[in-house]
Order: sequence, then C-alpha cells, then structure tokens
Amino acid sequence: QIGYFAQNQASLLDENLTVFQTIDDVAKGEIRNKIRDLLGAFMFGGPEESMKKVKVLSGGERTRLAMIKLLLEPVNLLILDEPTAGLDPVGVASILGNIHDYHTAKNATIIIVSHSMEEVARTVDRLVVINDGRIPFSGAPREVFQQVEELRAVGLTVPETVSLLWELRQEGLDVPLDALSDEECTQALFRLLS
Repeated sequence: QIGYFAQNQASLLDENLTVFQTIDDVAKGEIRNKIRDLLGAFMFGGPEESMKKVKVLSGGERTRLAMIKLLLEPVNLLILDEPTAGLDPVGVASILGNIHDYHTAKNATIIIVSHSMEEVARTVDRLVVINDGRIPFSGAPREVFQQVEELRAVGLTVPETVSLLWELRQEGLDVPLDALSDEECTQALFRLLS
C-alpha cells in the first residue's frame, strides 16, 4: 500500500470539519482511543486546538493535520513531496520527528522529496540525487554531501555545516566534511583548535 503527500495536501482537507473530526473520520481500531495523544504529538494538544475548524487553521497547522491523516492510513511506502515546505522550525521538527517515529514503528519505506539539504541531512538514511533524469549521486548523506563541488555543479546546496568545513578546507585546514549536525561541526572545530 502506497501513501502520497502532495505539496498541496493541506488544501484538500474539508474546511467545515474540526481538527478532531478530520482525524476521527479516518481513525480505525485501537487508534480511535488515542486520537487526543496523536493530535498532541502534532501540536494540537489542548481541547480548544482540536475543536478548531480546519478553515481557521494556519497553513502550517493544515500541513500537520494532513500529515496525521496520511499516517493513519495502512501504508508501508510513503512518498512525501516537500512535507515541511512553509513550516516554522517547530513545525518542521514535529513533522520530521513523527515521520521518523512512523518509520520506526511500521518499518515503512519513506521517500522524501526535498530541496532542504539541512532536513535531508538530519532525516534520511540514504540520499538519491536526481538531475535531468539521471542519478549522479546515491548513498549515505555523509558520503554524498562530501562531494560539495559536484553537488553545487548540479544546482544543489549542501548543509551549512558541510559548507563551513569545506570553506575551511579550501583555506588549507585539515577538517572532515562529514559533520552534518551543528554538534558534529562544533566537535570538528574543537578538534582542529586543540
């Protein structure tokens, strides 16, 4: 079973339903008893939040609601097209955290289409770059993102941490290019200074 999250998925919600009704309509079996917990995991925690009509929700709230609805479907392959586009950092963290939890709980394969290399670096196990119908790069993000010049040549950016370390390497400093998080980058810089 395949589930698909389109870039306009949030606009497909029934605006006349409440947040709770939207989820209650698709929840099946045991999960029906946990709707409030599920809504809380996507930042719809309080009773007033779950009783809001969809038509008064912000774009980010609609996106989170559409994602809950999709994750309630019995699928083992999810294709997510820019699932965090337009979200604030808290919304991005919520969506990505819940996608990760879904992957872990259901052992589902998840394909994320994204232009945000920061999110890709933090989220995926395997990265496939598609350019003009070809796959010039494929592998673990740590490996792929070390090819800074080649990625830039096909119009992609690299995570800011990798970009910073690459600039330092261009200045002749011996730094690794595989630091994908701020913490890893900080550790690499401390090692350089010690």
